[in-house]
Amino acid sequence: MTTLDRLIPNSLTPDPVEGDDFMDEVQAELTGLWDRAHILLTDIDGTANAITGTLTPALTGSLVAGMQLSFIAAAENDGATTLNGTAVVDKDGDPLTGGEIVAGRLHTVQFDGTSLRLTGGADANGSGPDYQVFTADGTWSKPSGRPDTALVIMEGWAGGGGGGSDNDGGGGGGGGYNTRFITLGDLPLTLSVSVGAGGAQDSVGGNSSIDDDGTNYLIAYGGGGGGGAGESVNAGGGGAGEFEQGGNGNFNTVGTGGAFGGGAGGDPGTNNGIDASTPWAGGGGGAGGYNSTRDGGRAIYGGGGGAGVNDGVGGTPGISIHGGDGGASGAAGSPRGGGGGANASGGRGEIRVYVIG
Repeated sequence: MTTLDRLIPNSLTPDPVEGDDFMDEVQAELTGLWDRAHILLTDIDGTANAITGTLTPALTGSLVAGMQLSFIAAAENDGATTLNGTAVVDKDGDPLTGGEIVAGRLHTVQFDGTSLRLTGGADANGSGPDYQVFTADGTWSKPSGRPDTALVIMEGWAGGGGGGSDNDGGGGGGGGYNTRFITLGDLPLTLSVSVGAGGAQDSVGGNSSIDDDGTNYLIAYGGGGGGGAGESVNAGGGGAGEFEQGGNGNFNTVGTGGAFGGGAGGDPGTNNGIDASTPWAGGGGGAGGYNSTRDGGRAIYGGGGGAGVNDGVGGTPGISIHGGDGGASGAAGSPRGGGGGANASGGRGEIRVYVIG
């Protein structure tokens, strides 16, 4: 019986090996290399929890301890998982529970003599961040296999206010932004996610939130609606702040900025929406709908204010660096809280949740 020693007999080997014995030695060394090769599986198929793939070249026997296989997952698993009939486990040898295998990600497993242990991908030791984004209402699920000390970053943008419905309509205020840092162990298995819709014409934008049975983990407030509905001298809606929605603009009444950060709406005298006073949280105020200047307020994280209109001529929408821009007259605000331009709706909100570690 031959022994793997990383050597192939040659002319300098004492007591030369010849004939069939020589070929057996060569075959044993080559087989040892193949048994420890790292092979990318192709033709990935099966189901999310019972994955199949093709090895090229095919095995001539069973899996051998130390053999490594890689595959690009076609779906996310939601429970215990097998690969070509062999159980896939985490680095600690525990069965998978769901979420460890991510669609489109390259995963590597190594055979330990019994099971295939994950050594790469979204495995038990959290080799990559988990990122979930919501553009509509939904449920956030805690990723499995992560330590309680993993960092969770929550971000939320509320809906932008709608612009005023009038020939001299004001712009909608930008939706507010909020963020929170928390550890994974402080969160339940699931959280309810609400994403604020952009406000219809003349209406405030919806709030965005993350909560669990009355316990609120994050909330971002919607921007105020612009003045309109047949009035002749209209003000812009107020941008949302960290702690309050923006107020609606109205006939000669400026929409107030939400508490701690929201910009006020533009009045009929100056017409410009006010920039967010706390740039990281507040939305820009919407522009007024009368006079010669009709520019929306600017923001950094909250949404920009929408532009107003005067006798059919629109102003300049407010921009935002990290949120949605306000809309021009007749144009909706951009997603992530941009205030709607006159006669248009605000942009929707958004929720993002990152788990790192």
